[in-house]
Amino acid sequence: MQLIWHKRDLRTVDHVPLQRALEQSGDSELLPLYIHEPGWLAQPYVSGSHQQFVHESLDDLRLAYRAAGGDLAETTGDAVAIFARLHAQAPITAIWAYQEVTTLWGYERDQTVRRWCKQQGIALHELPQNGVHRGRDGYLKYNFKAYLDDSAYTPLTSLKKIHAANPAIQHRWAFTPGSPLELGNPPHQRPALKSPPAPQAMKGGMRQAHALIATFFQEKNLFRYPGSLSNPSLAEHGCSRLSPYLAYGVVSDRFVLQRLNTVYEAALPGLDRISQDKITGCAKFFADRMHWRSMYAQAMEVHPHSEVQCDIAGFNGLREHSETTGWFEAWAGGQTGVPMVDAAMRQLNHTGWIPMRMRGMVTSFALNELWLPWQQVAHHLACAFVDFEPFIHFSQVQIHAGSSRLSGPLIYDPVKQQAEQDEQGDYVQRWVPEHLSPTYPAPLVNIHAARERARKRVFAIRKGQPDPGNSLTPLV
Repeated sequence: MQLIWHKRDLRTVDHVPLQRALEQSGDSELLPLYIHEPGWLAQPYVSGSHQQFVHESLDDLRLAYRAAGGDLAETTGDAVAIFARLHAQAPITAIWAYQEVTTLWGYERDQTVRRWCKQQGIALHELPQNGVHRGRDGYLKYNFKAYLDDSAYTPLTSLKKIHAANPAIQHRWAFTPGSPLELGNPPHQRPALKSPPAPQAMKGGMRQAHALIATFFQEKNLFRYPGSLSNPSLAEHGCSRLSPYLAYGVVSDRFVLQRLNTVYEAALPGLDRISQDKITGCAKFFADRMHWRSMYAQAMEVHPHSEVQCDIAGFNGLREHSETTGWFEAWAGGQTGVPMVDAAMRQLNHTGWIPMRMRGMVTSFALNELWLPWQQVAHHLACAFVDFEPFIHFSQVQIHAGSSRLSGPLIYDPVKQQAEQDEQGDYVQRWVPEHLSPTYPAPLVNIHAARERARKRVFAIRKGQPDPGNSLTPLV
């Protein structure tokens, strides 16, 4: 028996390990498997919103396998313990999976699985994705364009079509509806959600993702996309909203960019020269962001400790013991007295998503004006973002904290953001309707004074100078 181990790759379309397993398994039975791992659920960056999105995506994944005559097996437990139990029932000859750029917990889990497979003589096929390469020389091998141009594995339309082309596949599945193979809990016995999910969080699943791709990738949407990113009212419908589906591998970036290219090439012949240049720039604008996502993954692969350590050592311990009582709760609940910050946090709490500029603003405000502990902020936002991706998230938090080597400090002014991105006040009015009433709290800090104080401290540390914090005027 051979396993297809799904982790953050909850799809069958453009899934190279699945395709290779189908091609190379010979007479071996195949077992698609997802493990709900208590170790992952216990991490401070995991929330009920994440679990709900995963559960919805697993439901779609199961339908895809059932359409091909098989089924998706789910169980709960430690990965090695599950593999050992399965190995005792039906000897495993190979495990197929994607390499992942993950948290330190996931990295250690994968290391343990590799050691176990080696001890048992089981072939573990971990295939790269997103153009990312493992090892300290990963930067030298990294090539996102080559990954996108790889035609060896054309994206699969569906497992159902594979089955139609090769009916013998139906006899390969080790697990089918009603199978006697004992794996543990069925879907209706999945682990309970560890926290309430965001009330209006996006729904998981391949059908949702593909419907969103079909809706977004149209000529009119490409034209308006670059101008929609920063304004939170425009971003809600002007952005692709594909980030959670990419984060959990419900779709691959290659599949998304192929769809972008199809729409772009279809639009070009009907446009005049000026419009052709404009849509070319808009398509490149979207593609660049997909490329940057991959580059952040490669950076974390080479420097995996940015989850727990500041890139610049002088920042370690700088914010950890400086929280003012009640400030974190006020920020997290959208009660800071700063309308734009509160609007963004309330939208995030309600939907699990806010656009890029708002993410930067709420992170910057927490880490600079409020000077909150960076890991506390990072974990809270990770839990709130349905589309949490470790390699983007921890890098961005460090950039706003000033402790990153990837970029200089990025400190946003929330008052300026409101003036530029919500000129008519529609966004604030929607999420903070009481902002002009006497019941709305006063700002926790003098925004300008707090930001300037933070700048002085951040730039001093980056220059290797002593922290001037004690010599500066107190904020309260």
